[in-house]
Amino acid sequence: MSQYRQNIIPQTHIPEEWKALTSKELRNVVMEIAKGLVYEKVLNIDTGIEIEFSVTNARKLARGGAIYLKKASLVPILPELVKVADYSNFGQRKETDNPEALGVLNFKAKCIIDGKTEHVRLSVQFCRRNKFFYNVEVNKIKLLPQKPRR
Repeated sequence: MSQYRQNIIPQTHIPEEWKALTSKELRNVVMEIAKGLVYEKVLNIDTGIEIEFSVTNARKLARGGAIYLKKASLVPILPELVKVADYSNFGQRKETDNPEALGVLNFKAKCIIDGKTEHVRLSVQFCRRNKFFYNVEVNKIKLLPQKPRR
């Protein structure tokens, strides 16, 4: 991979009306936005790999795993985030993954949400024929345990 480091930091905000939504309502909003991305292809600057958004991806974003406001606010700008993200590592496929999947390309990026810089992790399923956007998480940084002060 190149020595690319993200120099464009996308910005987004959490719409006020989303803050009053239930989890189910927020999932429905995310699904509608994600469906609008289906079949869009984005070239990642760091790897030169073209990444496609799929129907499965839309369902995964909206219905699979945790849903929270920061994650939902990234969905409208996912193409921009995927484009500028730094490649991080390659993860092995899980037994439950699609048989076409060879593994997962993991990326990291920074994004400004409501004026605050956030760390974002993006996953792309690396398949035999295509690379499909898979998931996004915000601030899932594993911290080492702190030693007690004396």
